[in-house]
Amino acid sequence: MGLDEEFARSISDLIALPDEEAAPALNRRMKAILELESMARKTFAERGLIADEFQKRQLYKFLGYRTFSDWVCSGFLDAGRSSIYASLRLVKDLKQHMPIDVISQVKEKGNLITLAQCDEPTRKNPGVQAAAMAQPAAEFISHIQEHHPGQNIESRVAVRFYLTRSQADFVEDALKATIDAEGVGSREAALEVWAAEAATDYSEARKSVR
Repeated sequence: MGLDEEFARSISDLIALPDEEAAPALNRRMKAILELESMARKTFAERGLIADEFQKRQLYKFLGYRTFSDWVCSGFLDAGRSSIYASLRLVKDLKQHMPIDVISQVKEKGNLITLAQCDEPTRKNPGVQAAAMAQPAAEFISHIQEHHPGQNIESRVAVRFYLTRSQADFVEDALKATIDAEGVGSREAALEVWAAEAATDYSEARKSVR
């Protein structure tokens, strides 16, 4: 059964099934959901590579869109636009020193972020690239710290905003919605994808004014 067919029925319909039918149906739905989430996590780099080609070559015009942002905010892409902007920013940076074939095989988003904090020789190091493709995020950071101790892997800093209660509630709801929709995993990551999206939008707006 394909994913389209699997999600054709609403979850309410599946829950309403008799026990002997609900068990396999809900089990299949859970499996499909987890497979989608796993795929989304493993294709972060590919999103950026595709978006980079669309932006650089203005491929969106061949699909009838006026700007890159119009394409990103269209139809099925709209739900993932924040992660598209975030992956685009990382890929543009990494492509300066790393081949596309390597970038596309880095399945951990955290490893892409760590690579972006490394200098050019470290990014080009075959051992670093192999580790980025194979290791979980925490292990890859340890690899960099052990074998390339001169790298400035960013530490966390606190950023504070003073909002009214209603503003804070609105922001928290939006952060949670972004985490759920984009699968980014944290409030900090959600905030970063907002910033990446806004930076691209503002850049396009300035270009259109000129």
